[in-house]
Amino acid sequence: MTFKELKNKLNNEEHIISPYREIICGKKVDAPSVLGIYEEEGMWYIYTTEERGGIIIIKQGSEDEMTEALYEKVLKIEKFYLLEHGIIE
Repeated sequence: MTFKELKNKLNNEEHIISPYREIICGKKVDAPSVLGIYEEEGMWYIYTTEERGGIIIIKQGSEDEMTEALYEKVLKIEKFYLLEHGIIE
C-alpha cells in the first residue's frame, strides 16, 4: 500500500486507537501518545511517543512495508481494545 492509500484508508475509516490520542501521517511529531509514520531520506519510519513526549522508532523500512505495518498495528490495537472491553469475543 502506498502512503497516499494509507492516509485515505485512515481518513475514511474509524478506528479505536486507545491508548494513543492520534495517528500522525507524514511528519515526526513529539506530542504525547502519538502513533505515526514519516519518511526521511528515502527510509520510512513508524514511531510512537510517550505520554510526556519522546519519540520511539518502532520499525523502519520501505514505504510499502511500513504503511502495511502501520495499518496492521492499528487493526491490532483496535482488536485488543474491543476484546479488553468485552465488545467482541
